Amino acid sequence: MEFALNKMSSIENLIAIIENSNNNIERLESIRNLSNILGNSDKLFKILENLLISDSDEEIRCLAAEVLGKNFCEKLFEPLIWAIQHESSSRCLNIVFSSLIYHMEHLDELIDQDVTSKLLEYINNITDKEFKIALKSLFEKTSFQKMQFDELNDLLFNFISLSYLKKKFWRLKYKIEDLKVIKIDFIFKGLTEIPEPIRYLKSLKELSLKYNQITILPDWCGTLTSLERLDLSQNRINKLPNSIKHLQSLKILNLEGNELSFISDSISSLNSLEILNIKSNSIEQIPKSLASLKTLRELHVGAYSLVNIPDVIKDMEKRDLKIFFESI
Repeated sequence: MEFALNKMSSIENLIAIIENSNNNIERLESIRNLSNILGNSDKLFKILENLLISDSDEEIRCLAAEVLGKNFCEKLFEPLIWAIQHESSSRCLNIVFSSLIYHMEHLDELIDQDVTSKLLEYINNITDKEFKIALKSLFEKTSFQKMQFDELNDLLFNFISLSYLKKKFWRLKYKIEDLKVIKIDFIFKGLTEIPEPIRYLKSLKELSLKYNQITILPDWCGTLTSLERLDLSQNRINKLPNSIKHLQSLKILNLEGNELSFISDSISSLNSLEILNIKSNSIEQIPKSLASLKTLRELHVGAYSLVNIPDVIKDMEKRDLKIFFESI
């Protein structure tokens, strides 16, 4: 009996510190201690949810997001979805995004019920106005009840990723179709790397990353198999990953104004490629392997490539390939 009273008293004291103290270190430690005592109780969930949504301190919101992500797999979706649309702290936004993605990727392990039904519940509970309008339009084309797990999962990955990117990048230009992002533009966003959330936009057809400071492309870029246009111009890329060969829908690839010294043979595997721009790089020789690009209509090459175009490439002009040379 005495133990129970002491425990109750400890809980009340910790809550009082969290709600009233001006000492941030004390508040953070109290949240951790309360988490150890209450585990995954409804009481702790409500406290953390309130902190995440309304507390003015970034550190407190970050910790609340972390504990929610670890302790409340069954309940975390709604508060974290709210946070990813309203959070102003970049650090907290990253924690929220990572927790949501982990949750979605391990849903079948974390949820003790039919996962498809859970996805339907998540989708129906999203209150974002733009999403709701698109959802209504999609309802007119198909019944959600007939959609498979992968389709529903993809819709949520798109919503989570786009919500994150919209908060992270001011005035982001994008286009959605049937609740999926099909076009996104990161021109002049000061990027040094490609934002991780892009990897979850599997329906993306057009991606522009021009006028940034990107140095490398991640291997996962090869998973964007719906891409038709990829603009990487005016960056600092010096090498292309082999995974780029998997972009079999790609029609236009713009690499102008980078730091490439050679063209990888992986590009010769892009069987839908129509336009390739490699001007303003340090490329001194065009590889013969490009001759395998039977769909190529335009090849834009730099001044250094001018005298190093293999005959097999020149012969491609006979089948209507147009080669455009950069002015020296």
